[in-house]
Amino acid sequence: MKKLHESFTQQQDKSGICHHMMFETKYITELMKLVEDTHKEKFYTVFLSSIDNKENSGASEYELYFNYMLGAHPDKIKLRQLKWADVNTLSDNSTHDFESVHHYLRK
Repeated sequence: MKKLHESFTQQQDKSGICHHMMFETKYITELMKLVEDTHKEKFYTVFLSSIDNKENSGASEYELYFNYMLGAHPDKIKLRQLKWADVNTLSDNSTHDFESVHHYLRK
């Protein structure tokens, strides 16, 4: 993240990589503008060139946005724990927030 902009740092010990996330256009635009103003190149060019192929992790837009929002706009986000499960069939009686029915679990 630091390669994109000096202010982009990990904000806490949690990962921003998750099942789903709501992105707000004005904050994406703001984040991209910071990078483009710093590097004088398009965001996608800087983002892709910042990836170190020797590292296993590569890059994550979720991680970037998560940490950007925690640092720049902590009052605009809400983290929540979801109750979920991998299941082999869907049920109307589920108590989960979401369920994944993967092809390999289906009967």
